[in-house]
Amino acid sequence: MEYESVATEENVCKALVCVKEAPAPKVRTGDAHALLYAVCSALFSAVALGGLFVGFLFRGAPLGRIVAGGETAFRGSLFGLLVEIARGSVAPPAVGAGLGGILPFVLYLLVPVLAGMIALALFCTIAAFLMPKSAKNYAYAGGFCAFLPYCALFFGVLLFQSLKGERALDVPLLIPMLASAVLLGAMAIARRGLRGVANLALLALSAAGMLAFFLPFSPFPAALNAALTGDMDEGVRCTLLIAAGLSAANFLLSAVRLGARGVRPELFRFGLQFTAALALLAAYLFAGLTSFFSAALPAIFLLLAPLGGFMLSALLSAARKKAQRR
Repeated sequence: MEYESVATEENVCKALVCVKEAPAPKVRTGDAHALLYAVCSALFSAVALGGLFVGFLFRGAPLGRIVAGGETAFRGSLFGLLVEIARGSVAPPAVGAGLGGILPFVLYLLVPVLAGMIALALFCTIAAFLMPKSAKNYAYAGGFCAFLPYCALFFGVLLFQSLKGERALDVPLLIPMLASAVLLGAMAIARRGLRGVANLALLALSAAGMLAFFLPFSPFPAALNAALTGDMDEGVRCTLLIAAGLSAANFLLSAVRLGARGVRPELFRFGLQFTAALALLAAYLFAGLTSFFSAALPAIFLLLAPLGGFMLSALLSAARKKAQRR
């Protein structure tokens, strides 16, 4: 009996020691992060869907006038335009000469593309909740599905209005575009911290550089139209189209790389955009054209925005090298 009691006491002591030495259970943060990404994906879907109905609050949206020639159903909202296109009430606009003749047809095609992208955003939301390990990727994919089509429609309408001398913004397109951009920026900041803030600043600088080709008081929308119709100096035409294409590509890459860490791609693309802007300035001066400086703000945007992006990228690169040495 004494032997059994001693053995029992030893077993109890060993059990107590094992309990004390057992590591504390780790808190699983992965599930919480996956849930947050899934919620963000749901917000992107809500923004994308809500953008279809924002037009109920603003009568006479410019997109409906450009594509359909007047106000469409449901108070001129995107949803009403989409319904009329689906049932064949709005025919595709005829393609004419120059940007003014091409843009209505392109915008007409972008409306069903928007519907498809919204469907993809909804799919990404469902997939983010069902597959937590891939929730981050689905959240970013849903964000781009919400941001890019509204962005393309907004800038297309802005360019068309600039060619016509109109200065009214398409607010029903601007609201979902900005809302999705803010959500993408918040995700980048939450994930990368100060680097996310820098990436958001690079996106803003790339947007400023691209705006030079879209603003209604800028000389470049009319120059782009002339470049497509053939009434322009060949050197100016080539440099203008290259500079405009690089500006649009840089803006797209800045949006895609909001959550990125690397710096070399930013240095390259902003440096290339700044070089193209300088080449355009040289082509204008060589051809004896003074319209480059006819409006100060577009010229400042075109030259200083990519320079600012290049300098910020250089600072990020220097800071990263210094941190690696430590």
